[in-house]
Amino acid sequence: MVEPLLPAGQRLSALTGLTPLTNLDVSWNSSPNTIALNGLTNLQLLHVTSDTLSNIVFVSHLPLLKDLDFGYNNVSDLSPAVGRDLTSLQAYYDKPITNASLVTNFPHLAHLSLGGEALTNISFLSGLTNLWSCGLMATPTWAASRPSSTLPIFGTLDVNGDAFTISPPWPP
Repeated sequence: MVEPLLPAGQRLSALTGLTPLTNLDVSWNSSPNTIALNGLTNLQLLHVTSDTLSNIVFVSHLPLLKDLDFGYNNVSDLSPAVGRDLTSLQAYYDKPITNASLVTNFPHLAHLSLGGEALTNISFLSGLTNLWSCGLMATPTWAASRPSSTLPIFGTLDVNGDAFTISPPWPP
């Protein structure tokens, strides 16, 4: 478990100079200064859940990032994360990711959570052969009808709160 480093509401400017930091959870900050995150080039895990973010441009400055959670923000563009070797991505909220198919740029992705009413086609997930768990929130009910027909082998697939266990379990 990642413990929050800063109390809710405290500015991220206090992070300046912490370049050796590898794991950071600054979730629930009311007004994050994401510029302070640009210099944390050793970050491998970053959770910025519910921080009123409107973009994740700062992620393009984090070359070692593996685990990114920006759920419950107002982010709709995933493109700044392209180029990172993500293994875990949490991008869920009522505002949909407009370019969700960009997750195919993360071939080592093992854990994925996506959400948004505009997520109407999940066929792009079929290329993610390392995917172990996938959560699809606020998606149309069509997704639950045949959860494994075009998808890679999952351990767990959760569509709108209806969990499916898909065998054989990973790893084979």
